[in-house]
Amino acid sequence: MDPNNCVWCAEDNWKDYRCKSVDTKDWCPTHRINPTSSINVTEDKSFSSDLGKTVQIRPQQYNVDLRIGQQINFNFSYDAAKNYPVDIYFLIDVSNSMYEIKKRVADQSKRIFLTLSNLTNNVYLGLGTFVEKNVLPFTSEITSNDTAYSFKHHVKLTESYDEFKTVVSKTPLRKNYDEPESALDALAQVMACKEEIGWRTQSRKIVVLLTDASFHVAGDGKAGGIIKPYDGKCYTKNGVYLNEAKMDYPSVGIINKLARDEQIIVVFAVESKVQNHYTKLTHALRHSFCTTYDSSDMDEILKNIYEVYTQLPLNTPVEITQKIKLEVKSEYMKKMDITFEPDCYTSEGNECNVKKGEQINFTGTIKLLDQVPASNFTLDVLIGGIKEKLTLNMNVINKCNCPTVKNSTDCSSFGNRRCGICECYPGRYGGECECTATTSGRRSDNATCIAPGDTTTCSGHGFCHCGTCNCRDGYNGQFCECNVNSCKMDASGAACSGHGLCACGVCTCTSSEWIGPDCSCYKPNTPCLVDGKVCNNRGTCECGSCKCQAVEVWDARWYQDKRCSVMPCADCHNRQCDLLKSCARCHHTGGECTQCHHKIRINVTQTLNDYNLNNTNWNICYFDTKNICYSRFMYRYDNSDYSIEMVVQTDSDCAQSYYMFGGIFLLTLILIGIVTLVAWKLLVDARDRQEYTRFKKQQEEDMSETCVNPRFRPPTMTFNNPAFKRGSLFRNN
Repeated sequence: MDPNNCVWCAEDNWKDYRCKSVDTKDWCPTHRINPTSSINVTEDKSFSSDLGKTVQIRPQQYNVDLRIGQQINFNFSYDAAKNYPVDIYFLIDVSNSMYEIKKRVADQSKRIFLTLSNLTNNVYLGLGTFVEKNVLPFTSEITSNDTAYSFKHHVKLTESYDEFKTVVSKTPLRKNYDEPESALDALAQVMACKEEIGWRTQSRKIVVLLTDASFHVAGDGKAGGIIKPYDGKCYTKNGVYLNEAKMDYPSVGIINKLARDEQIIVVFAVESKVQNHYTKLTHALRHSFCTTYDSSDMDEILKNIYEVYTQLPLNTPVEITQKIKLEVKSEYMKKMDITFEPDCYTSEGNECNVKKGEQINFTGTIKLLDQVPASNFTLDVLIGGIKEKLTLNMNVINKCNCPTVKNSTDCSSFGNRRCGICECYPGRYGGECECTATTSGRRSDNATCIAPGDTTTCSGHGFCHCGTCNCRDGYNGQFCECNVNSCKMDASGAACSGHGLCACGVCTCTSSEWIGPDCSCYKPNTPCLVDGKVCNNRGTCECGSCKCQAVEVWDARWYQDKRCSVMPCADCHNRQCDLLKSCARCHHTGGECTQCHHKIRINVTQTLNDYNLNNTNWNICYFDTKNICYSRFMYRYDNSDYSIEMVVQTDSDCAQSYYMFGGIFLLTLILIGIVTLVAWKLLVDARDRQEYTRFKKQQEEDMSETCVNPRFRPPTMTFNNPAFKRGSLFRNN
């Protein structure tokens, strides 16, 4: 049951629980006590814009009676005062790289002033500058005219923008060594030195920090030998920060505290290259944000501050929209859930826009989540940037408001009756004040019903009667500290595995067959027996289950059943042969075989043919001998005592080796012949090619000119007939 949603039964002689859920039916029909939260206004001044008497939040104070677990609503309004003073302090980085920005601020000081005048006609401007600590290694020279400094205050908050412009223009630039600047040093002094800067008591306070570099943080001062932490106080005299060489840079936490305490809005107007650094810094600082000064007009920065949206020319009246952010302060924030409508509070960036002259109404909801040490405390609701607040005086409801019957006879006339129970006088205790502390030897009812090291009566599971705890159902023990279901549950949800009784988290087993802290261990070894042997003599029986020994190194089998029987496997034969070969080879030669495990029983025979090789229990393996021959052995498992029987053959089979070596020799000869023929062929071919090449070359040379062979003889001969006469042919005719 949720204790924050219970009601109290104040009926007399009530035997049931007095506290139950508000939704419980058919219980305590006539006298239920259910305290409810309430709220009333105790201070409500009217809105005012009078200087020194400004009121912008209404009402200013509530009294709240709040019960744990309940929520209550409260309303308040915000109306920005007309011409509410604005103090804006410009904090400018005057390192050499900031020349253009400093000149732009000076040139546009009138536009800056007129922009702020659109919000209020009561504007004060101030000016301070910073560079860097005048300490090595943060600055390169500490004696030159360009000496750097952490902070200088030049113009106290004033309404004269001419003075502001003049000082900005004449402020000289400085140089430093490293890129990070002393921005946080300067910012801390501006917020801490209220009189030096001239902050007004009632004003919206804004610091605009302009820089083009990142910033040093706490701890960086160690590089210059500065280790004393900054304490959040003002050390600026006559416009100069005196402790820049004595104190380290401020922490972000100190900056945030100063800004929150003084309700100062911080705006970082920076160059785009370092915007990411300052955006991360704004996440740690309430009521701060980051923008860039890349725009041509510096008054745009101030328009971002107040969210000024206008298309009108300068000096034309504009409609100004202000962003506001709610803040809540209380020492018990983690114990409460607070929301607002409209939501200007919860998440980062949740802000509300308020037009100038417009009133905004808020509805807050507050819920107390848990008990707090104090019965009364305060909660403040603030609006960022103004030092007004709404205060809620919180009264925690932790008692029932019931009528009291003094010296009630229902309390044995030794106590008062309130809310259906007795509040006993000193020296008496008990449900009806029937117990006397002096006669019982007990100083109080609660003292004897509270367990050592506890603070709750009967451990919160019973009630105390005359020094003795009466426990509710489901609990037992001297102080009702024991839950009857506090023992370990099994899968079915039974305590002590259904074999015992639970007492204060300890099981008492009801049967001798079940033991263990949760009675889940079955003591008899019956489930572990195999042919009368516990776990096949290869393990121990624990809680009805076998814890088996590991398989021996000589055994190629790997699987054991739940009773430690080693089971055969189809692919184990080759591995088993490999495991036994060394032992078989040793016994084959007749040596001293110390490598053979004592569980291997070995017989040696001349030939395995003497045995029945068809017996399926035997498995045959082959191994090579020293003389490059082969032999055999066979083995079989004996599960009766987890061993292996082995028979080794002493005869060797060398025929296979002879055939093998003869074949190898023959193949070698054939291979040599083939190689020889191939080599001869290659050599002949190479010689023929060489001769042919030489012939072709000689032929080409011989064809280049005509040659006569002196030994050449023509194949024909011509003979002349001396008696032949050419003309005789004609004469015969």
